[in-house]
Amino acid sequence: GFHVTEYLLYREGQTRPVNDLKSNPAELNYLVAATDALVWDCVLAYVAWVGEENVSSEMKTVFNENPAVVAHLNNNPSFKNFANRLTTKAGYSSWGAALNEIASGSADIADEVGATKIAQPYADMHVEDVESWYSWHSLDDYQNNICSIKNAYLGGRDDNSRTPISLSIHVKERNSELDANIKSKIEDCLAKIAAIGTGGRSFYEVVRDKKDNGTNATDDARVNAAVEACAKLGELFGSIADIID
Repeated sequence: GFHVTEYLLYREGQTRPVNDLKSNPAELNYLVAATDALVWDCVLAYVAWVGEENVSSEMKTVFNENPAVVAHLNNNPSFKNFANRLTTKAGYSSWGAALNEIASGSADIADEVGATKIAQPYADMHVEDVESWYSWHSLDDYQNNICSIKNAYLGGRDDNSRTPISLSIHVKERNSELDANIKSKIEDCLAKIAAIGTGGRSFYEVVRDKKDNGTNATDDARVNAAVEACAKLGELFGSIADIID
């Protein structure tokens, strides 16, 4: 859904003119169908997350308009009330299990961003392997991946929404240096991923330029710095398991 719509809406990092889409009815029809499917995926995800009994009457009406979506949720009861299951024993047997899930998930994301999303396409010079290469938003996507780690670790999206109980607080009480290092490395990852695009280039262009023009020492240094920062962040989250009760 998402990457299909992205491909149809962008060309060479720029949004396609409306007339370009209008002149290609097959692509326009496909875009409408893909967007519709994406909308229903979002509706399903939202209702499954908060629980059908907790959504507004308007959302419930929309949800019931698609029998296939309703049937999918009914046929997969483990998806229902997912958010509630994550905060009760129905989802995790202990606080330690829940905290380990956050830590291990954060380590996995950091490793994926550094090794798979950045290092691999750059080393292989495969522009097609760059995430979001149609829209050239890859570096934004990678930074958002790291922001998701930050939000999960700190317990919210910003200072106003963060919970008084978080993985960060749990770690800080047991190893304040590790907590400080994790917070610092998160910011380091964000800065070094952004630095790859110095000069206004997308990651697609960085990989393409290497393929077309050969290795550039400056690009190499920036990419390697981001990859190393992500790897270190993954290691730091991996060490949390040693202090979780």
